[in-house]
Amino acid sequence: MATSTLGLAKHALSTLTGEKPHVHILSREQYKEDDYDGIPELVESVNLQSGGATEASRAIRKKLKYGDVHRQLRSLTMLKALVENCGPKFQSTFANDQLVDRLKLMSQDPMTDEHVKRKLMSVLASWHRQFKDDPKMHSVSNLYIQCGGGRKSTMGQGATSPRPHAETLYEQHQRKAEEEARARAEKKAKERETKEEEKRKQKEEKLAAKERERKARTQPARRPFVYETEKPKILQTIAEASQASTNLVNAVKRVNREQESVTSNADVQECLATAKATRKQLIRYIQLAIQKEEIIGTLLDTNERIIAAIQLYDKMSKSPDQDSDEEIRQSLAAA
Repeated sequence: MATSTLGLAKHALSTLTGEKPHVHILSREQYKEDDYDGIPELVESVNLQSGGATEASRAIRKKLKYGDVHRQLRSLTMLKALVENCGPKFQSTFANDQLVDRLKLMSQDPMTDEHVKRKLMSVLASWHRQFKDDPKMHSVSNLYIQCGGGRKSTMGQGATSPRPHAETLYEQHQRKAEEEARARAEKKAKERETKEEEKRKQKEEKLAAKERERKARTQPARRPFVYETEKPKILQTIAEASQASTNLVNAVKRVNREQESVTSNADVQECLATAKATRKQLIRYIQLAIQKEEIIGTLLDTNERIIAAIQLYDKMSKSPDQDSDEEIRQSLAAA
């Protein structure tokens, strides 16, 4: 009996820490979103290890951070099942700071897939209902509120039915500190992006001026720009540039960075080349139509979108080990 138990424990350890751990296997495409095949074995593996909760949380967090939409959905299914079935020990230890931060970021990130976001809020709502009366599980049950759950119903109740002792002084201080830190980070990022954009524009303006001088010296007089004649081409260029920026952002978002770099993805590279090419034509029309108020604003806005998409590509082209959640969130929000 002892030998059998030891063998089972070794098997459980290998399933979580081996080359192909349960979390990795159960997140593959062959498993549907809410498929529970293999999850009972995962629950057993976690419960047999002293550090099972930590290992499972780490593996699930990596899938939520680097995985594609399907792997994120499967990870949420596994996490919900573990919380429901692993017992009090797992429930009290799985929600470490890194996993909590990842869940909060996903709920707030505008680039999180809507299906993933809905499932995340559904999981958090189930924890809120399950643990709201358990003081030891307050941090877990309160995640639903912290991630924006229940806002409409809370507003509808008005002042006649407030949550009793909704926030302790410590929670108020923590929330204020987090908001201030986020505001400072956003301000610095905006200032940095503004400076970089100013430098980029100055460089582009200098290059454009030099190019105009060179062409003026070496080429015959150019046909004058007639706005009404060129207007259909300008509108077509705006539409193509807008589509190019959207395609580049979507292509970058689809890449599973756990397995592939955006720099080696053919679809991303094709979208990047198209975005750069359409931007050249866009810059030309900006220079020619600078006095045309009815179109210059649209040209400039479209140019900003392409710049943001290219900047997102530049940041996402780094190795996942060198990036941070904050940097990714800022890049996605800008794009």
